[in-house]
Amino acid sequence: MIVELNNITKIYTDAEVPAVKDVSFGVQDGEILTLLGPSGCGKTTLLRVIAGLERPDSGEVIMQGKRMASNNCWVPPEDRGVGMVFQDYALFPHLSVRDNISFGLKNKNKAKNAEKVQEMIELVGLENHADKNPADLSGGQQQRVALARALVTDPILVLLDEPFSNLDMNLREKMRREVVRILRKSETPAVFVTHDQEEALSISDKIVVMNNGQLEQKGTPREIYESPIACFVATFVGQSNILHGVLGPKGENIETDLGTFTYNYQHNKQPGEDVIISIRPDGFELVEDGPIQGTIKEIAYKGGVVDLIIELTNKEFYQDLLVHIHPKYRVEVGDKVSFKLLPHFLTMIGECKPAI
Repeated sequence: MIVELNNITKIYTDAEVPAVKDVSFGVQDGEILTLLGPSGCGKTTLLRVIAGLERPDSGEVIMQGKRMASNNCWVPPEDRGVGMVFQDYALFPHLSVRDNISFGLKNKNKAKNAEKVQEMIELVGLENHADKNPADLSGGQQQRVALARALVTDPILVLLDEPFSNLDMNLREKMRREVVRILRKSETPAVFVTHDQEEALSISDKIVVMNNGQLEQKGTPREIYESPIACFVATFVGQSNILHGVLGPKGENIETDLGTFTYNYQHNKQPGEDVIISIRPDGFELVEDGPIQGTIKEIAYKGGVVDLIIELTNKEFYQDLLVHIHPKYRVEVGDKVSFKLLPHFLTMIGECKPAI
């Protein structure tokens, strides 16, 4: 384990509640982990705790088996061997790309330093821009300089705080792939901070979902999306239909007003007990004479997918249903449609609480 956070709590002066409360997770060698959550959820505080820019009020930070922070231990940022890429890149405007990258090198051997800097310039693909100043570079190029500067010292970990937020949508997507490629090639583990769910799902090996300073769920992108264990995760990471139901007599299905669905994971629930379930809008398939029937109330075309709001024919079901369909289907408001639920797209979740 490269980094371990054990029961981290951080309370800022005059704050009514902790910014972070009793949070624990680890980062494996070569792993890209993303801290995902809304503004003010504590994700940037955790990043700063790892970097040594904030000292936790309780808990401990361990890096490569060495304690960096605890009740009786504190290692300053410069001695932690961590690289950081800030949201605004924090490049020196009067220095060239080459000099920005070399700024943090402590080795007095100039030849080795020059060799290392050139290696980083080639890694991030800026060979033709090495002597330019930041003002002469695009936003994506500046970001690559900031990443190269973080990597040139061979850190044990790189921390990236909302690194794509200043880029337009097309460049953001390109830079996600580029930064992940660079991190993979350098074999450097990384922790990202973002509030963008799509970004987290696309770049991460593991995701830690934060809300109100607490850890809601941690897991792979597929686990987070397909098997949310909390109402907040189900509704914040993508969209979801939240339904109430009852666990069937043998605990092998869930009975809802929408229908009865097979479900083999009881989560310590007993037959006959009330449960809350999440069904992703991707979990429905448009079919003729399907068991779920209704009328289209709203349509939102989004390019690769079409969002439908369905008013169900079943009058006992009092909420509308959000369904995704492929754009090959041509439908209109008022059309009557029917669906079936695909296997494994239903999951049992915990009690629903306010998102913020």
